[in-house]
Amino acid sequence: MKTKLKTIDNELYLEYVNSQGELIQNKVLKGWESWSGWYWFATELNCYGEDGYHFGYVQGSYPEWGYFTEGRIARHDYGRTTRTQ
Repeated sequence: MKTKLKTIDNELYLEYVNSQGELIQNKVLKGWESWSGWYWFATELNCYGEDGYHFGYVQGSYPEWGYFTEGRIARHDYGRTTRTQ
């Protein structure tokens, strides 16, 4: 599944075609970038009632969808990170 970024009405979306051939567009609710070239795009915030535990798309050494935490972004050595939204 190839995911790409798309701007719709001045808002950022992640777009892909699922296994049934349907076009899926998920709105990016928060984003972070690092000086080391990693990007995190949260499409679901505070999953399972936990603050800072998000689901979304990560562009790093291997781009993938999954869960991540703001704390982990801050703790790991990705270089300086900046919240983009």
